[in-house]
Amino acid sequence: METTYSNDPLLLNLYRCCTAPGGWQAVLDRLCDEVGAHSAIMQAIAFADDHQGRTYWCAHDSRTDVNAYRALISDANNPRMDRRRGLPVIGRFVGDEQLFTSREDLRQQQRLQRQLADLGLGRFLGALLPIGGDRFMAMVLHRPAGNDTAFGEADQQRLAGLLPHFGQAAELSLSVHGERKLEQILSACLDRWQCGLVVCDADGRVQWMNRPAQDRIARHGALHLRDGLLHAHGDKAARLRHALMPRSIAHGRATFFTLDHAAHRLHLAVQPLTRVDGIADAGGALVMISDGNLAGEIPAAALAALFDLTEAESRLASALVQGDTLEQYAQRRGVSIGTVRYQLKQVLSKTGTNRQSELMRKVLCSAAAHAAGFQSASMH
Repeated sequence: METTYSNDPLLLNLYRCCTAPGGWQAVLDRLCDEVGAHSAIMQAIAFADDHQGRTYWCAHDSRTDVNAYRALISDANNPRMDRRRGLPVIGRFVGDEQLFTSREDLRQQQRLQRQLADLGLGRFLGALLPIGGDRFMAMVLHRPAGNDTAFGEADQQRLAGLLPHFGQAAELSLSVHGERKLEQILSACLDRWQCGLVVCDADGRVQWMNRPAQDRIARHGALHLRDGLLHAHGDKAARLRHALMPRSIAHGRATFFTLDHAAHRLHLAVQPLTRVDGIADAGGALVMISDGNLAGEIPAAALAALFDLTEAESRLASALVQGDTLEQYAQRRGVSIGTVRYQLKQVLSKTGTNRQSELMRKVLCSAAAHAAGFQSASMH
């Protein structure tokens, strides 16, 4: 039976790579076997103002050693990565004979081929596809070192038919990779947030939670997970269930209540998730969990940077927010109460506040409060 693109095994495996990037190597190995290549690479390239391309994403077969290429040649010293060579032949497969046409070009080509031979790579065939702005997707193939046999017409026709599919799959793979990377970054940032965050769907099932939420659920006992649902102990259980029901979420108003268990109290806020236009659509809820305490000290270095405090003044401000009295702080630091009162006067002046309560409000609303519990803070 004739193979068409709709039932081509190579393409079926190729598009799986969009969500399973580990499959690229096997697909490119198979492509090498089909067309007699030793190496096959898909790479996303951005061109800088100096015309030299830079690879920012890459997939390759099992034989290609990308690290060895970077060490021996690198994009910065690869004449094929010059925009002025690649753009005139965009969208079709070309060899070095189409890229290097002048006598000076020939010297650069010969030097590059000697370097590539040291990496086990021979005759070249490649194509460039635009993906937006100064960004392009490239397919690069090489024969083994010492093999200068041109790729045959049938192989080139096969590659020309595959090129748009490989370009699209690589672009989708890059997009999914970028989204997953951003998701990991955001998740890591939210894990360092003071507040516990739980995202529930319209049926009240937990879809995601950050580390502070996991810790508070595990540690306090007032909340627990059962069959994927968030449950409360005691007389507040029904209230939590009601707050997570679709009809409650659809009202668009947040629900606030406390949960007590043994000697612990948790503060909960159940906030309907909204669309981009700000309308609650009963698509789920965000549950915010707080135990009323800061996770760690507010970094004195952060307060010093934000309010132009001295080291001694910033330490005092941090201690007051943690609950120290002036007397306790003076005793702990081994200084007189008069010295501490003078430092407080300076802190109030520099922060534009008149009373300790105003100072607490300003500090707790500052970026420094969100850095509590971080390992370090830099002063800039």
